[in-house]
Amino acid sequence: MKKTLLFDVDGTLLDFHAAETCALNQLMDYCDITDKENAINIYHRINSALWKRIEEGTITQSRLKIQRFEEFIDEMKLNFEPETLAQVFMDYLAKGTQLMDYAYETLENLSQKHDCHIVTNGITYIQKNRISYSSIQPFIKELFISEEMGVSKPDPKYFDIVKQKLNPDPDEILIVIGDSLSSDMQGALSSNLKCIWYNPKHQKTELKLDGIISDLRELEKTIEQI
Repeated sequence: MKKTLLFDVDGTLLDFHAAETCALNQLMDYCDITDKENAINIYHRINSALWKRIEEGTITQSRLKIQRFEEFIDEMKLNFEPETLAQVFMDYLAKGTQLMDYAYETLENLSQKHDCHIVTNGITYIQKNRISYSSIQPFIKELFISEEMGVSKPDPKYFDIVKQKLNPDPDEILIVIGDSLSSDMQGALSSNLKCIWYNPKHQKTELKLDGIISDLRELEKTIEQI
């Protein structure tokens, strides 16, 4: 029975925290901000609130890209255009290709047996560049990026589009693999897809999932059990 793998990117395959930290430090230098820690904390607070609204469907990603810097500039009292900072930040972040532990080895092995695709709520410009520059690019078949699709995980419409484009065989199993309960796992469950939660922090959940792993080296065995 064919199993097709739908991988989240950030926090699952690519180390978004490392990439974002590097990009934000570069951005603080660009803005000539000396108290980087405070400024980065302010950015995180603003950005996290807006991404929560993305999952709720109350804001678009196009709007998020600019609004987070409108709010950041206002709070930091900076003399920059939000569109300028948004583009500078995206340029820095688009070069962030740091991998999660064992991501390369895992994808290299799994791609020999299964079709591997990307399902991400990320921004098109950033995600396409990060994947294309990364060492895992040869193992990925298709990129499904929410900004291009006009809908974000966990909305079932997101995975409806994925299924329409992949057109799986009736007995083919689609498995969502990701680190987010609210977008990856909930999205898979709402769309009646199999799902494996990558949970390196050993958090708890009451969701009925098909598998939970704390190390990507556990993934192949878990997939075989589905």
